[in-house]
Amino acid sequence: MKIVVYDVLGNKITELLNGNLALGYHKLNFDAGKLNSGLYLYTITAQSNSGQSFSATRKMMLLK
Repeated sequence: MKIVVYDVLGNKITELLNGNLALGYHKLNFDAGKLNSGLYLYTITAQSNSGQSFSATRKMMLLK
């Protein structure tokens, strides 16, 4: 699984996760203290053991 955060211009801000996780619910802490307020995008990419892949991009608003 991979989770990457981008700014609205498409610049990679940070990679929150890049590795395998066990099945179940998980939490990640994202320290956005050094970022400016505004719109950001995050992409989640995952691949199952059977080779199927999943990718989704969503937006998030950071308000300070």
